[in-house]
Amino acid sequence: METVIVTGGTGFVGKHLIPKLINDYDTYVIVRSYNKAKELFSRDVLNHITLLKGDLSRHDINLEKSIKNIYVDKLYIINLAGKVNLTSNSKFFNDIYKHNVETLSNLLKLLEQTGKIEHISLFLHLSSLAAMGALNPSTVFTQDSPCLPVIPYEVSKFKS
Repeated sequence: METVIVTGGTGFVGKHLIPKLINDYDTYVIVRSYNKAKELFSRDVLNHITLLKGDLSRHDINLEKSIKNIYVDKLYIINLAGKVNLTSNSKFFNDIYKHNVETLSNLLKLLEQTGKIEHISLFLHLSSLAAMGALNPSTVFTQDSPCLPVIPYEVSKFKS
């Protein structure tokens, strides 16, 4: 069976996606809190996933060991982890930046350090339209549209 590792699995998208993955994939979900996952998912879902406790905002040796021990042939990574804060207050910038940019960087380093990076067949990173910058309701965005982020959240999503 193919393997999927999901970050941000206890968020809005994750709580809907994880139950759809369990029949077709060995599903691992990186969580900061077992309790949140246990409150969010049904017993059936919990019986079909493996929760990996860890924190991607820093080097986490226990998470590294857990990832290293996963046998994979074909690996899919679904990165849903992110923090939302739409304030323009710059004092939140470091927190938002750390959560949205550094956690992605740490995930990639972790996959490289554990030898899993060469098994990745798909890396799906969920970002946000906010990476485009201020939205004008009449604007149609294309792949050639410029990204003009201004507030800290927009910048962090653009950089990730």
